[in-house]
Amino acid sequence: MPETIPNNYLATLQHKKYECLIGLLLGIFYLALYQYNIIISIWASLPLFLLGIPHGAIETQERIAHIPGLHYTFLYIIFGILVFCSWLLSPHYTLALFLILSAYHFGQSEKHYPLIGLWVVSGSMLLYPTETLSVFSYLTGENLNTRELLTAGRLIAGTVATLLMVQIAVKRKESARALILILLIFLLPPVSAVAVYFFIFHSLGEMAKTADQHNRAPLNILKLYTPAGIPALVGGMVGIYFFSINLITIFILSGLAVSFIVPHMCPVEKLTKNLV
Repeated sequence: MPETIPNNYLATLQHKKYECLIGLLLGIFYLALYQYNIIISIWASLPLFLLGIPHGAIETQERIAHIPGLHYTFLYIIFGILVFCSWLLSPHYTLALFLILSAYHFGQSEKHYPLIGLWVVSGSMLLYPTETLSVFSYLTGENLNTRELLTAGRLIAGTVATLLMVQIAVKRKESARALILILLIFLLPPVSAVAVYFFIFHSLGEMAKTADQHNRAPLNILKLYTPAGIPALVGGMVGIYFFSINLITIFILSGLAVSFIVPHMCPVEKLTKNLV
C-alpha cells in the first residue's frame, strides 16, 4: 500500500516539496532584475520581507504558536524600545548584533545544517562585497565600506561555504536543498538573497508549521495572526510608504525594523513562560 501523509504535517510537507523550485525561480527573476536595474531589484525585494513579517508576530510556547499574551507583548515592546535606543546611539554595533542574531535564528530553523544561518548573512560578501557593505553603510548612515570589514566578511563567508560543503559531503541529508541555498545566496545580490531566503525558506516554513498545528483551519489561523501579525504587516507597509514620501529617513526606518525583529529572535517566550 502507498504511504499516507500524516494529516498534521500536510502543509509542512507541501512547503518542503516546492520551496526549492520556487526559490530558484525567484532567484532567477531577481538576478535578471538586478542586471536590468539595481534600484528596482531592491524595491522589488521589499514585498518578500513584508510578507514574511506575520510569522514573527506570534508567541510560541512548547513549540506551539499562540496569540500573543500580555506578558509577551509587554516584554516585546520594552525590548524593542531598548533596541531602538541602541540603534540611535550606536547603529553599527546594533547592526552587528542584529546580523549575529539573524545568523543564529536562521541556523536554529535549519535541521541539518545550522551554518546556513551564517551563510545567509555573509554569503553575498564573496561575489558582492562592496555592494553588501554599501547597503550596511546606507542603513546606518556610517561608512562601513572599509578594507578591514571587506577582508573579514569575505574570510567569514569563504570559511562558512567551505565548512558547509564538507558537512554536506559527510551528512548527505537534504543535500540538494543545501546546495541550492549555497548557490542562491552566492549568486544573488545581498538584499534579494536575504529576501528570498527569509520569505520562501524561513517564513513560509514557519507559517506551514503553524498552519499544521491549527489543523489548517482558516478562521483559527486568521485569529492567530490578527492581533499582532497583520498590524505588524500593515505597519511595515506604512513605514515604507512614509520613507518613499520622505516623511522618515532610511536610518529611522531601519532602526524601527531592527527593533521589531530582534525581540523575535531572542527567547522572549521563555522569559514570558517563567513570569506566568
